[in-house]
Formats: sequence, structure tokens, C-alpha cells
Amino acid sequence: MKCPGLLLVLIAGVPLLAAAQETIVIDPSEQSSPSETDPVTGILDEIAPRDETVSEDGGTLSSPPARSAPEAASAPGGVVRVLDKISGQVTDLDLPTGETGSVGSLAVTLLDCRYPVSNPSGDAYVLLSIRYRDPDPVFMGWMIASEPAVSAMDHPRYDVWALHCTPS
Repeated sequence: MKCPGLLLVLIAGVPLLAAAQETIVIDPSEQSSPSETDPVTGILDEIAPRDETVSEDGGTLSSPPARSAPEAASAPGGVVRVLDKISGQVTDLDLPTGETGSVGSLAVTLLDCRYPVSNPSGDAYVLLSIRYRDPDPVFMGWMIASEPAVSAMDHPRYDVWALHCTPS
């Protein structure tokens, strides 16, 4: 394949195009498989082997069966913690589903709180809408009590995180 003015680079088996000053000719028939020539792919396979299996009929690759998410139930409410970074004040808001609580100029609306059926006190998945001095939310999404950094609200004054769901 001729690519005047472009350079074809293979990184971990993924072709990338970059600007070049000359024409480069790449013959696909002369290329070996990425795992043979690419040390990065070989290292990655050693660290975390691919979850692929080879079928008996000739090497067709297939992925393993997908893992199912843990079954979750909705709670009638939940508790979120708000930290005012300027004053250092920590406030816990115990909110029923659909209700809004306020801390300063921050309005937190709890839209849903779910917990694992197999371990009700183990975790909480909280759907929040958070507004600050504006009708448009500064955060809208799920927060996970056991993983607060996964979906954190980025705000200069306030930090908000989910604590737990309130039982019925």
C-alpha cells in the first residue's frame, strides 16, 4: 500500500497514521502478526492474558460469557455526605427518593438509590442531580458508595459522595 505524505505506524496491532516527508511502501504480505514483532503486545499478554478461547473447528476466537451485574433493589431513600471545602463543614443529607436537600447554595436531589440484594448494607448506587446557583445541574449521574472516585463531582467548593441507602 502506498501512502504519499503519510506514515503508517502499528502500535499494539492498531494502525495509526502520521505525517511523513517521504512515500513509504508497506507490503501487507511481508508483515508478521503483531504479537511476533510488537514487544508491547507480548508484555501485555504476559501481564493480563486475553480472555479468548479457540474453538475446536479451526481457531475461531470467541469471548467468554459476559458476567452479569449483581441484582439490585431500589430503596425509598438514601444518605449523601456534603463537604464544604471552604468552611470545613460536613453535612449528611438523609433524603427520600425524589426529594431535594440543600447545603449553602448547593441543591442535591436524590433520584434513585439502589443496593445489592445479596448484601443490602454492602454498597449503594445513588442517582443524583446536583445544582449550584443555577437551574442547570453541575452533576447528574450515578455515584457508588464503595467507589467514590469512579464518578465524582468536580466542584471548587463542594464535595459530594454517596454513603448508603435507607432501608424501608
